[in-house]
Amino acid sequence: MAFILPLSPHRRGWAVEQKLSNGGGGVEAATMVFVYGTLKRGFPNHPLLAASGSPLVGAASTATPASLVVGPYSVPFLLPRPSSSSGSHLVSGELYAVSPRALVDLDALEGTHLGVYERRKVTVVVEGGSGEVVEAEAYFAHTSYMEALWLRCGGEAAEIGEYTMEHAAKDLDPQLQVALKGYLVARGVNSKLASSLHHHLVEKERWQYMNWLKTLEDMFSHHLVEKERWQYMNWLKTLEDMFSKDH
Repeated sequence: MAFILPLSPHRRGWAVEQKLSNGGGGVEAATMVFVYGTLKRGFPNHPLLAASGSPLVGAASTATPASLVVGPYSVPFLLPRPSSSSGSHLVSGELYAVSPRALVDLDALEGTHLGVYERRKVTVVVEGGSGEVVEAEAYFAHTSYMEALWLRCGGEAAEIGEYTMEHAAKDLDPQLQVALKGYLVARGVNSKLASSLHHHLVEKERWQYMNWLKTLEDMFSHHLVEKERWQYMNWLKTLEDMFSKDH
């Protein structure tokens, strides 16, 4: 797969326009995707990027401080909100040129159709000698629950600049990690199954949160209906008393 990187002037520096050979002699546009978690090299979901033939442009970081937290089950979430950390973290990650077909697979992996993540614009700086400023896209926690997630994770104190293997396995004892890995490998548990389990757990938690909100909504709706009914009955009683006095 050929990788072409023509540079064009951009109001915020240099933007990278990328094109990928589609294998049939044609060229198709690619999307620059900034990954900061389990899609990075060495992490469980990276094989999906590798198998798609998406070229690595290079290590990169956000151009401005961003809010990255580690959520339930050690899952990283970039939040669509300004970083409030006094450390003002620039989030580190990797930049890839992703074909339209591979982008569909990434959207499915990240559960964009389920409202788990959403793909949004992000400005990143490619590390190294060039230091190009690139307009890319990244997978952010969905806005419907991101504020609640930020608070649950610990708010400002929980923001980090880089998602590492220590974060990925922070909930497990080191000896247990080794034993568990051997157990899973022996039983044929691969990255595809692990990805499915990850999305099941994230979606389950999101469903529980939405169900809780629905319960609150129903409770308040019932309260308002009862209050309105009581006011109506009180009004009828007042009318009844008035007519009783007149007659």
